Amino acid sequence: MKIKLIKGRSYTYGDSTATMLKPFIDVDDETAEKLIADGYFEKVPGEEKVSAKVLTQNVDRENPAIIKKMTMGELNTLAAELGVDLSGCKNNGDRAEVIIATLGKKKADSGEKNLEDMTDEELDAYALRLGLITSLRDKPEKIAVIQEHLKMAGAETNQINFDED
Repeated sequence: MKIKLIKGRSYTYGDSTATMLKPFIDVDDETAEKLIADGYFEKVPGEEKVSAKVLTQNVDRENPAIIKKMTMGELNTLAAELGVDLSGCKNNGDRAEVIIATLGKKKADSGEKNLEDMTDEELDAYALRLGLITSLRDKPEKIAVIQEHLKMAGAETNQINFDED
């Protein structure tokens, strides 16, 4: 059964290790139930349909709070995937800051904007652009509806690019 780490930075069980960057592991059903009951994991719904894309993009890797908690190996892996040079970094704090700064610059250069940073009017316009008609007045609810729609469509759920039509 495929399960997902939901508590802690990493968890090792036998030969399987789950981390913040790679929280999915396969274990037998009995072990899965035990780990789920302990509160460290949750069952992956529709586990047989989990794609490689989901497995590599299973955390919000652009969230500074998450990046700051990553291990050296996770930071190095993320930096390599993003093409970030960490050669001048002396510790994990330096690595995290370089990655966060690079991500911020890439977002600014690409015209991407976090849903949370959008005004209510921008959220309404974006929802309409997606074909969503919503009468929600609460900003967090609007964001949740848009994120769910994007998630179902297989798109990034934390930011959008205003330059694309």
